[in-house]
Amino acid sequence: MDLFLQGKIALTEGDIEVINSTLTGDDFLNSILEIIKTSDKKRSLMNWIDRISQKYDYYYLYFDLMEKEGVLKSEVSPLLKTKLYYLQRPEIKEQMLEKIQNAVNNSKEVSFDIICLLALLEESNLIKVYMPRDLRKKAKNLIKKILHSDQYDSLSREMILEIKKEIVNVIGSRNMFMMDNA
Repeated sequence: MDLFLQGKIALTEGDIEVINSTLTGDDFLNSILEIIKTSDKKRSLMNWIDRISQKYDYYYLYFDLMEKEGVLKSEVSPLLKTKLYYLQRPEIKEQMLEKIQNAVNNSKEVSFDIICLLALLEESNLIKVYMPRDLRKKAKNLIKKILHSDQYDSLSREMILEIKKEIVNVIGSRNMFMMDNA
């Protein structure tokens, strides 16, 4: 979503296309942009979400960069034999949740970033983890209201709606895959 907002990628006929390959100023975004740019073929948004979130190298790229910046710390779980990440500064999480809750309660001035975050929380069902029931309903109504209004340009609204849809598709396909193997 950040690459789209910075004018680096576009959704063209269902596929993600790099329209500006200059550096973003963010190591993670630069890495993802390079992955998309050097891909041997065009891929749909769902394909990129699925690919980046499942491949080990891509999946841990963001967490490792956040660890370098001092936001996260990691340790290898002896039981699971996998790398676990923890917040180095728990106040970051509280500040983000406070910003989100303030935006939901005072829906007049909701930034585009907050709407994107709310949409991702909603579609991944993390909204149930981080928001009390009364705010969840307000948040869902706010997302609907804003995404069906003229508050943002149609291209931005379309991109958020497409990302929401593809997150649901990726989660659904993984759940179906897990059920088939059971």
